[in-house]
Amino acid sequence: MERTYKEIKLPITEHKVQVYSYFLRGDRIAIRKIMTDAVEVGTDGKTTKVDTGYTSVMENEEVRRIIKSVKDGDKSIEVTDEYIMSMPENDFSFIREQLPVNKEKNLTTRQSEDTSQKTKKRGE
Repeated sequence: MERTYKEIKLPITEHKVQVYSYFLRGDRIAIRKIMTDAVEVGTDGKTTKVDTGYTSVMENEEVRRIIKSVKDGDKSIEVTDEYIMSMPENDFSFIREQLPVNKEKNLTTRQSEDTSQKTKKRGE
């Protein structure tokens, strides 16, 4: 099954870009791995080094992974790190606005309350 996508036209270069409508699980894992790889922890469990440039790398990876294809007229353009880094800032931002919303913030990791047995108040 192929992912759904839409076509957008970039404001500066006017390239036609097909962007996927959602990330795959593997995409999200790869994007998060950039953050975890940016932190080094010593044997005492304390952080010894943090590469503060990881946010830019994550943003680039999100854009690279959400793009299905890029065309400049009839010419196809390969989506490489070089292509991403050479994009005008407005084009890059425009694609980032198309990124699927990560609703993970709304998820909970705690167990749902068991409503089959209500706890009794004192005196009942």
